[in-house]
Amino acid sequence: MINSSWKQTARTIVLSIILGGASGVLFSALTTNYLSGYAIELGQLTNPLRLQDERPHAFPKSYEEALEYVSEIATPSLVSFFEPSLSASDAYLSEEAVLHGMVLTSDGWIMTNGKTRTDLAQLKVGIGREVYQIVEIVPDSATGVSFAKIEAENLSVLAFGKGRDIMAGERVFVVPSTQSLLATTVIGSDWGTETIWSADIPQRKIILSTSAESSIGAPVTNTGGELIGIMQDDDKYIPMESLLPAFTSLLRDGDIERASLGLEVIDLTHSIGLSEELVRSHRSGALILNTASIVSNGSAAQAQLQAGDIILMVDGQLINGNRSLDEYISDYRPGDNVRLTIDRAGEEIDITVTLGVL
Repeated sequence: MINSSWKQTARTIVLSIILGGASGVLFSALTTNYLSGYAIELGQLTNPLRLQDERPHAFPKSYEEALEYVSEIATPSLVSFFEPSLSASDAYLSEEAVLHGMVLTSDGWIMTNGKTRTDLAQLKVGIGREVYQIVEIVPDSATGVSFAKIEAENLSVLAFGKGRDIMAGERVFVVPSTQSLLATTVIGSDWGTETIWSADIPQRKIILSTSAESSIGAPVTNTGGELIGIMQDDDKYIPMESLLPAFTSLLRDGDIERASLGLEVIDLTHSIGLSEELVRSHRSGALILNTASIVSNGSAAQAQLQAGDIILMVDGQLINGNRSLDEYISDYRPGDNVRLTIDRAGEEIDITVTLGVL
C-alpha cells in the first residue's frame, strides 16, 4: 500500500517537473520575444531623440587636446572692437583691438563688457576678416555688459555652459583673440567688498589664477569649448548664468527687463562679525538689516517684509554658499510669484512676493 502510494507520488512529481519546465521554456520564449519586440519599437521611437544625433559633447583627453579643441571652435566666434580710424584690411589683427567680445547668435547679436567704453557705438566690429558696423546697443545695467547688434548672417556661435558653480582648480580658457589663448585655473568666487548688497543684481564673479591683461570682454570657455563667462577684469569673469536672463529678455521682449525684489540684504554666508541677536544662530540666509534696506513701493515692501527678517529659502531652495538670494532672483521674470521662507523674530513663515521690474 505504501509502496504503491510512493510510486504514484513519484510519477506526479516527475510529470509536474516536465510540465513546469515546458511551460517555463514557453513563457521564457514568449517573454523574450515580447521584450525583444518592445526594445526594437522603443529604439525606433527614441532614435530621433538621441543626443549623439544632435551634438556630441567633447571631453578632451589631455591639456594639449583641450587647448587645440578650444582654439579651433572658439576663435571663429570671437569679436574684436576697433577704433573707427582703422582700415578694414587691418581689422582682424588682434593687436589693434581695444575691446573684445563674443558672438551670441548667428544673426548678429554680440556681447562685450561695455562699461569701459562710452563710445561703443562708434567702434568697428571685426569677426574673422569681416568688418561690421553696430546698429543697436542694449546695455545691461545690472552687470555692465552690453549686447550689440550687427547686420550679419550665419555667424559661428558656441554652446553655453555653466560658469557659476565651476570648482576651484578646474581648467578654463580665456580667448581674447585668434592669436592668443590663455589657459588658467579657477581659484574661487569673489562676492565683492560691500557688506550690504542688492538682491536684484548678480554679485558673484569667478577669480582666475592667472591675470589676462587687456582681455576685458573676452570670452571664457571650459575644456569642452562651452562659453561660461565674459572677462570683467584682468583676473575675474562674470558667469553666463548672470548674463543669460538679461539676454533672453532682450530676445523675447526687445529690451532687458530683470526681475526685482526691491531689497538690500546682508548675505550671512559671506559676512562675519554680526551679533547673535541679528543672525539668531543662522549661518546662511539673507538678512534685512533695517527699513532703509527695503525699497519704497518695491515688491518686498508690498509683501510687507520687515527689518530683521532673515530670508532662508526661495521657493523651497536654500540660500547658502552655493546660491545667493540675488542669483535666485535673477532666474525669475518680472511678474513671477516667489515664495520666500523667512525667519521673523524666531518664527519661520512663508510670504509670497510678486516680483517687479528692475
